Formats: sequence, structure tokens, C-alpha cells
Amino acid sequence: MTNVFAETAPTLIERGYSPLPIRVGSKAPILNRWQECCNAPLMAGIVAAYSRAPAMGIGVACGYANLICVDIDASDLIDPLLEVLPPVLVGKVGRTGSSIFYRGDHPRDDIEWWKKRNYRSLERGLVDFLAVGAQTVIPPTPHPNGGRYRWLTPATLLDALPTALPAFTGTHREAMEAVLRRFGWSDTGREPSYAATSVRPATPSHSATLGAVSVYREANTAALSNLSAWVPKLYLYKLRPKPGGFSAIATWRNSSSGRALEKRNRNLSIVSAGIEDFGTGEKYTAVDLVMAARKLDRAAALNWLLEHLPQEPLILLKK
Repeated sequence: MTNVFAETAPTLIERGYSPLPIRVGSKAPILNRWQECCNAPLMAGIVAAYSRAPAMGIGVACGYANLICVDIDASDLIDPLLEVLPPVLVGKVGRTGSSIFYRGDHPRDDIEWWKKRNYRSLERGLVDFLAVGAQTVIPPTPHPNGGRYRWLTPATLLDALPTALPAFTGTHREAMEAVLRRFGWSDTGREPSYAATSVRPATPSHSATLGAVSVYREANTAALSNLSAWVPKLYLYKLRPKPGGFSAIATWRNSSSGRALEKRNRNLSIVSAGIEDFGTGEKYTAVDLVMAARKLDRAAALNWLLEHLPQEPLILLKK
């Protein structure tokens, strides 16, 4: 591992963010009092000292420059939340989930609104609202469980100023929480009222703005146009080329005619026009196919797919 902090911290500071050195093999900052960086960035001497380390990851302190991050833990929440959240300019992914960066547009004297918050149902985590007192690891830091954090969008924090990020207001917070209630979150205390500021349309800095279009749909489109980059790496049973793509056997389901695996027909068709299991009539997106073949959840399947697509299609993930 190289010193990612040394490579990217100067640019982040120049853009107006507050970077943090991240401990190798961890998601945690190496500093004991890193929360202070939510209000003021590190001094130049400290940045220089950690830049000389042989290996270091990088994170960014939330709250500083009004930066907030909506970290979506549950993959089935991504599309419903994108319908109510501001347009997406900068987003990232680790092993699972998706994180979206915004500029908090809410009075700073409302301390409760600016606190980090973990939204959960009884069964699972849903969303982490990362603001004052929180940080998040950013690309290209290696993930502790393998792979690297990746940007989901053409724009990144390395080229987008904090003022260019879409505004996240109190009204957006209330809309987000309304969605989370449908997925099992319950506020046991007083119902908050966050709509102290009006919703202002975000001003995109360039054509990389994704709007409310799900990155899943864009990744699926890119994957279908470049099947050879990722389909062979799924190691599907009896995979072979066919005109326009590939065919294979869907080993994750039983044979509809009761045949042994080695005697089954190649009913799984993977072509640029779409993916279909003709044995059952079921149709798949590229992400669906990765989920079935590798037994991953939706967010992890997206991450796998992005890691195996060439860089050029990723740059084109835009509306």
C-alpha cells in the first residue's frame, strides 16, 4: 500500500476540505482527537508528518466546510432515497452500500441537526448521516476487507469545491426520514422539524451531475456494452461465446426438467440486448447476474462489477 494520504491530502486541502490520515488496514483515523478536524483542518506540519509515513489511507472530516455524507447501508434503499435526495454530484462505494456527498444548507447553530446520526430498523442499519463528529474514508484507500474504495461519479472531492456540492436542506432531511420510516426506522423521541431553510435547486458544476438517476442503472448499461470485460470473470458453468455475447448454465437454480447439472442445456443467454434465463423466463440486469453467480448482495455486486469494468465506461456513468 502506498501513502494515499500524501498523494491526495494537498489537493483536498486546496479544494477546501479537511483530510484525515487513516490507519493501514482500518477505517479509523490515526489521530486521537480527529473530531477536531470537523471544525478546523490539520496544521501543515501534521499533514507533512503523516505524508512521510510509508503507508497511509485517507478520509475526510464531515462538518467542515458544511460537508455532509449520506452513507446508505441498505442497497434496497438506494433508489427510494435517490428520488427524494438532491441530485448526485459526488458519490463513492466501499465493499457495500453507497455514500453521497452534499453541502449542508442548514443553520449551524442547530447543533442537533448537525450531529452524526445512525438510522436503524430493528433488524439492520439503514443510513448513516455523517456530519459534525463523523468522518468517512475516501478513494483510493484500500478497503480493510479487500479491494479499494471507488468513486461512483465522474466528479470527485478532488475536483469539486464544497460550494459546488448540491445543497442538503432541512426539507431534504425530513423527506429522507420519511423514506426510512417505510423501511422500519422509528424516531422514539420528539419529531424533529428541520425545514428551517427553503429548498434551493443545486447548481451543477458540470455535466457530470447524475440527477436522481441510479448509478445501478448506469452501471448495468455500461456492463451490457462491454460483456467481455466481466462475464468470463464470473466463471459461469459451461460458459461459451455465442453471437453477441455468451451462454452458460444458471447453477444457482435447479433444473426445471430434473436433469443433472452436467446434462443441463445452456439456457442462460447473456447478450448486449439483455440477459435472460430461457429455462425459467427470468430476466436479469448485469448486477442481478453478479448477485446470483457470486452470491453477493446488491451493493457488493455493484462494487464487483465496477471493479471489473474498464475505466472508460465508468467515466461515462452520467445522465
